[in-house]
Amino acid sequence: MKHMSTLLILLAVFLLIGLSIWYLAQRTAYIFNTAPLWWYVVYTLIFAAGVFAFGAEAKPWSEHAAIHVMVITSSVLIGFLLYLLVSTLIVDVLNLFIKTPHLLYGILIGASSLGLTAYAVIQAFTPRVKEVKIALSVNTPLRIVQLTDVHLGHFRGKKHVEKLVRIVNQQHPDLVLFTGDCFESWYNFHSSTLEPLQQLEAPVYFVSGNHDAYINAEAVKTKLREAGVHVLENEVVETNGISLVGLDYMNASPLASDGMHAATNQLTVSEVIPVLIQDTLPNPIIVMHHTPLGAQYIAQAGADLFLAGHTHGGQLWPMTWINDKMFEFNKGLKNSGRMKVYVSCGSGTFGPPMRLGTQSEITVLDIVKQ
Repeated sequence: MKHMSTLLILLAVFLLIGLSIWYLAQRTAYIFNTAPLWWYVVYTLIFAAGVFAFGAEAKPWSEHAAIHVMVITSSVLIGFLLYLLVSTLIVDVLNLFIKTPHLLYGILIGASSLGLTAYAVIQAFTPRVKEVKIALSVNTPLRIVQLTDVHLGHFRGKKHVEKLVRIVNQQHPDLVLFTGDCFESWYNFHSSTLEPLQQLEAPVYFVSGNHDAYINAEAVKTKLREAGVHVLENEVVETNGISLVGLDYMNASPLASDGMHAATNQLTVSEVIPVLIQDTLPNPIIVMHHTPLGAQYIAQAGADLFLAGHTHGGQLWPMTWINDKMFEFNKGLKNSGRMKVYVSCGSGTFGPPMRLGTQSEITVLDIVKQ
């Protein structure tokens, strides 16, 4: 039954993509007064190249210069096609009420598509500090910076890490908690890329994410340890008056996954978290896990705060709407029983290097006495 449901979803997605390509080809042919066939071919090839690029990023041969150029080009074009589709739909709806001349019709679509794409790219590469106040039963206030979903690879490298380190140090945190997806590609997968992390002025703790696993989770952890980062692998550390629990990337329970990114780890949150928490000191308990799935098990075990990433908040509108339906905890601060859950949108992107409807985020969590 589960496999049938997944198959039906995939069929619906490909049908929607096919209809979108058909619609764009028809409208583009109208603008340029050409046959639609050529545009079917162009848009299909762009989409196919994008799918190939997304899959190629985690392959060792993605370091090749030709693959690098292809990944960058096709990723940007996929994002542009999304907003070309959105712009065309909007102009067509407006055209039902206000008839526009042929030339103006094309100019409106082209200008709005390029404008949305440019704005989305700027949003993606402009990380903003988001401050959140959370009351816990701490003895003294605690300032935590959460990093997540940095996605180092074809679009981000050492300079991006330097920028993050500079911004983080300006916040004067007591702890830096990194909730996974450090790398997304073998491109830029070098120790030198992470060297700026050694300049962080607070202890850094890391748990791995799904993209780290696609590369090589152990290799990612090794490079982070070389940069002075404390890597947590289903373990607890007592620091700054809290019990910090770090979970490997895993499914929520033996019967559940997040659908698109099922973990290969044989352990699950429902199995691991009760064992870890029972051995903690009587401190506030903060849990780090890459994905917000499994929050109910972490709450039941007695945690006070759960930090996650993974979702990107949907990254690009209208995916922001879809993500809100897919994830109980998609972004921001929410509650799961008495436990607080914070899901960061992250400071990187996957696929199109764009954000619309979300922000590239560095989170400052001010933990105050309850």
